[in-house]
Amino acid sequence: MKIPTNQSILVGVGSSICGGSAIAATAPIINAKDEDVASAISTNFLFNVIAAVIFPTRGSLIGMTDTGLGMWAGTAVNGYIVRCRLRDNLVQYARPRPEFGS
Repeated sequence: MKIPTNQSILVGVGSSICGGSAIAATAPIINAKDEDVASAISTNFLFNVIAAVIFPTRGSLIGMTDTGLGMWAGTAVNGYIVRCRLRDNLVQYARPRPEFGS
């Protein structure tokens, strides 16, 4: 895959740290082109959206607990807005908890 070096650095930084803000902070340091920044942010966001849609159903299919599913999804998805959407999706799949004392 002939991915430009700066673009691959930006995608790696965005995926491992904090998404778009990490990409935006790193871009001037490595003198990245605007096209590389736009492509890295788009790639990062695309995979976050895919994760927000797929993780809740996959986690419940393999029998993860609510806590385990939340930890798995929360550490894999970076980006506050996507995490908020993921939280809403997880609520749909959360198993009801018995009332305390019942």
